[in-house]
Amino acid sequence: MTGKPRTEYYGAQTGAHADVDTEEMKRDFGRRLQSLMIRRGWNQSELARRATDLLPAPEKGQKRHREVGRDLISNYIRGKILPNP
Repeated sequence: MTGKPRTEYYGAQTGAHADVDTEEMKRDFGRRLQSLMIRRGWNQSELARRATDLLPAPEKGQKRHREVGRDLISNYIRGKILPNP
């Protein structure tokens, strides 16, 4: 065992569950996200704006809502992190 975290993942390429390491899953997500952006003609800024628009409104007492920044999108595409549920 390599010590890398592993998880069960439903891969878009294979269409089946596979046991893959987390780093591979991050890279695959980044490739799929970038491919989708290219098909839609969006850049990272446009995706960040559109994703922010889909977030829920601020709750009572909150001063402002969360944002999805370009840096976050960049980290997804580069395979550094995965989005939280």
